[in-house]
Amino acid sequence: MTGCNPPTNDTTDSTATDGNYSIYTFSDGNNNNYTLTQTASGGTLNYDPVTPAESSSGVYSGGEPALKEITQEQYTTITEAIENAVTNTSDHMENRVKKSGQITIQRNTNDPNSQKEVYIIAPSTDSKKAIKGALHKVLDS
Repeated sequence: MTGCNPPTNDTTDSTATDGNYSIYTFSDGNNNNYTLTQTASGGTLNYDPVTPAESSSGVYSGGEPALKEITQEQYTTITEAIENAVTNTSDHMENRVKKSGQITIQRNTNDPNSQKEVYIIAPSTDSKKAIKGALHKVLDS
């Protein structure tokens, strides 16, 4: 697991045409998961919400699951918000707490030695709000 060093490559330049791409996952403060995968035409955004059985209250539901094809522009908007959060280390924290967010990035999916990067984003930060805003703008469109 990494989290202290910003990435050294710019994923907005990567393409899925050669099968070499990154997978981004964001878990929000309620542990709803958003997985962004690049494709040749843009990407897919998979929303996997928490169910009442999985929630700490036993009542909360993150809503309905969704899988959405997205444009390259939408993919770039979301990944830029995520990459900005990765480089904004003042919004990072060491351990996950309630309402914090977690970013997991697997770069270069063709490389079996590629390790996942994990970053924990503190609750109520601009970074977390920007990621959630970018994701919901796409999901709600």
